[in-house]
This record gives sequence, C-alpha cells and structure tokens, in this order.
Amino acid sequence: MRSSTAVLYDVTFSDTEVAVGERFTVSGTVRIMRSWPEHTVGPPETGFLSVIAPGPVVAVERREMNGVVTPQAVYIEKGATYDFRLDLVARRAGSWHVHPSFAVEGVGTLVGRGEWVAIADGEYTPTATALDGGTIDLSTVGLGRVVTWHLLGAALAVGWLAYWLRRPLLARLGAV
Repeated sequence: MRSSTAVLYDVTFSDTEVAVGERFTVSGTVRIMRSWPEHTVGPPETGFLSVIAPGPVVAVERREMNGVVTPQAVYIEKGATYDFRLDLVARRAGSWHVHPSFAVEGVGTLVGRGEWVAIADGEYTPTATALDGGTIDLSTVGLGRVVTWHLLGAALAVGWLAYWLRRPLLARLGAV
C-alpha cells in the first residue's frame, strides 16, 4: 500500500551535526502516485508535510512545497510531484534519527528516508514575533493562566472531597 500511495525520494539533509538552537534543512520530493489504490482508500485530497523524530528534538520553523510556504495542510492531486523543504531547528542534545514525513488524509503518515542527526549542547528558546513587533517566549507564554486554572480546579476538588468526607460516609455505606 505504501509504495502505491505516495513516495518521498531525493531526500537530503543540509547538515547532520548541529548544536541546540542551530538550523538545518531537509529537502526532497514527494510524488503522489498515479497508481493510487482508490478501491481501498479514497482519492488523495489533503496532505501535510512534517518531520518524525523521537519526541520534540527538532522544531519545524518553515515548510515549503514547490517553493510556496505551507504552514498547514495542502490540497494534493493524484500523479502530482511536489518538491519540499523543511527548515528545522535543533531543540534537544543527543543523537537522533530524523525523517521527513507526508501525511495524507484518510491514509496516514508516510515516512521518507531518515538520517542520524548529532545535536550538541547549546541554548534554544522558542520565540515568536507579535503583531506589535514584540518578542514572545513560547515556552512560558500563558503559564500564569494555566497555573491559575489548575489551582482553581484543585481547590474545587479538595472542597468537594471535604464536603462529602465530613459526613458519616462509612456509616452510610454500611447501611446499603
């Protein structure tokens, strides 16, 4: 089934030795096969380019297909060929096996050729630029709100338990 749906080929890695916070590129080509098995799965309509690695060891900064930035899913056609480029940034030190992947709606994720990428120690802070030009640290944005809601939920749970446990719970269970 895999070889008759989509194929990732000519996959190249710009670098296989980087430090945390450094960028590298994975590029190649995706072909949606003309021999798509429409008798078992529906025709291909939507696809998504991504990367597969053991956990969050790399972050995707930019995706391009046929020279067009594609931050989300794209429409695909049977028999079409798409050149792709993934701009990645290393997040966690270690030696990791990294693959490009292409997910097709209704079929699943198809994995391309991988490489071992050695990531040395370094620093990485995921940031984004706001519309007003300010920089946002994505690892801590909204953390106060998350903590507040967790504490509120825990307080409600403790209150609920205190209300029900202060009554003679075991005596009521014995009566049943």
